[in-house]
Amino acid sequence: MLDPTAQTDYSLPAPSSASGSDSIGFGFDQLYGSSNRVAEPLEIPFAFPGIADNPIGALHCATTTIDDHGRLSDRSTLKALKWTAGQNVSFDGDHRMVIARCVRQSRWTVGRNGYLRLPAASRHRCNLNPGDRALIAADLTRDIAVILPIPVVAAALWNYLPEPWQRAS
Repeated sequence: MLDPTAQTDYSLPAPSSASGSDSIGFGFDQLYGSSNRVAEPLEIPFAFPGIADNPIGALHCATTTIDDHGRLSDRSTLKALKWTAGQNVSFDGDHRMVIARCVRQSRWTVGRNGYLRLPAASRHRCNLNPGDRALIAADLTRDIAVILPIPVVAAALWNYLPEPWQRAS
């Protein structure tokens, strides 16, 4: 096991002409140690719960700003979902999130420049105002985009992992 308190000397060795096969004056083994040595695996001091059993699947996330008309400034999630201009989109959700899905017929569409515009009712329900930031999580396996206001993301982080956010006493 690696000793995290051990001091390591990162200085380069003095050049020597003894190593004839090395054009820069010192060999790899001198700099990094013997090449036949097997590196010890690093231990991760924490474990992510259920990371192998991720129920969400392929996920693409981005943060975005909301403009005066509800347009989300980020298009990378729509590109990851392969949603194109003119595609019909439905919106549902609750006070915590807006869920966007592609549908056959809808009142709302992806804008001609590839931007998603949230309907006023969805923005008001989630208390999303012009200039606010939000997280867009695109589930690539279910073909949905979940838009979360940053206060909801902060509450989720606090509830799931409060330790980093607590003040030292």
